[in-house]
Amino acid sequence: MQTLVYILITAVYGYIAYYLWNMLFHKYVKTKNAEFIANYPWITLEIKIPRDVTKSPAAMEVVLEAFYQGGGLGTWFDKYWKGNMLSWFSLEIASIGGQIYFFIRTHKKFKNIIESHIYAQYPNIEIHEVEDYTRRVKFDTSTHNLTGTHFVLTGKDYLPIKTYVDYGLEGGKEETKIDPMTPMLEFMGSLRPGEEVWYQILFRSDKFIKWKDEAREAVAKMMMRKPEAGKEEAAKSFTEGKLTQGEKDTIRVIEKSITKNGFEVFIRALYLAEKDKFDGSRGVAFMNMMKSFGSPAFNGFAPQDDTSFAFPWQDNKKGDKIAKKKAWMFKTFVRRTFGEYLNPMDGFSFGYEIQIRIDKLLRYGIKYREAKPGKPSFILNTEELATLYHFPGQVAATPSFKRISSTKAEAPTNLPI
Repeated sequence: MQTLVYILITAVYGYIAYYLWNMLFHKYVKTKNAEFIANYPWITLEIKIPRDVTKSPAAMEVVLEAFYQGGGLGTWFDKYWKGNMLSWFSLEIASIGGQIYFFIRTHKKFKNIIESHIYAQYPNIEIHEVEDYTRRVKFDTSTHNLTGTHFVLTGKDYLPIKTYVDYGLEGGKEETKIDPMTPMLEFMGSLRPGEEVWYQILFRSDKFIKWKDEAREAVAKMMMRKPEAGKEEAAKSFTEGKLTQGEKDTIRVIEKSITKNGFEVFIRALYLAEKDKFDGSRGVAFMNMMKSFGSPAFNGFAPQDDTSFAFPWQDNKKGDKIAKKKAWMFKTFVRRTFGEYLNPMDGFSFGYEIQIRIDKLLRYGIKYREAKPGKPSFILNTEELATLYHFPGQVAATPSFKRISSTKAEAPTNLPI
């Protein structure tokens, strides 16, 4: 009996020691990552779009293949001692007083590669290196107000969203096309002077995420067979009618989705203005601007971790916590940090985590276990990513969306291919 007690005490102390070590190591790595991000040599490229973009977002898919970079991490020493991270990029759209601009934020070493791929698909486009537009705003919670959120998938990573292919943007007459980006651009174009909306898609290669394996396992489960089963058995399952039509459709879209490269993606957006120009009624349109990319049958987007609290006791110091949350959201946008850096209390956050769980229990009650929030980052393939960010044709004829003349001659001839 005494030996058993000794073993239990040792196990408890061992667990506590492991937990503390894990927290310290986690904090150390995040500190190194923060130093890496602070020194990351970002550049901002503004994309000026011509009036006669006739290509479908399939052209953007080709461009996005150039972003499938697996470098930057190095060895375990570089990762844990230096804080190195996989190379990542940011596709951005900004509305400044209703004027809409397209940007790409990237490491300077990828500039020539990105430019050459864009010019190859869009020869009439113009690309200029510009100052970071976010640096214009000196955000202060005493003078500015902000609504911010990040968007997460409502379903599993391998379930596709509604893409440009589903909307029929691959061909046909321009007047019959429907571009899912149009509602978002219309909302951005409706802003008044002094109001701004910033939209950011951070992404990097899915080097360490086995989402395709998860997809194959899900298909195998629906077909009641093992992942390694042959094609004949799969075809037999279809023909014998063991699957419903909905299951067949799901399997088809999943299998199509995994034929393309995937990216780990994190999406955030901000609506901000000086306090006297801030319009709180825009919050609903802001939170719903990703709705057109969703498919009720498969996947979609929902806002998560916005700049608000569910219960009054979460911010009982005259708005101190909500002000901190807004300032943190602004800071993470400007730094282009991925989802793992969202928590402003990262590291020793045991009390914070307890509070989150209590609030979740009070909000969802007996459905607490079912109310699992989406992952901050998730997987989208090239088709899905090109749907969220492409250079729209005349079908997206938002009046405040400035386009350049289509008479530009040729792309620069000295770009490396």
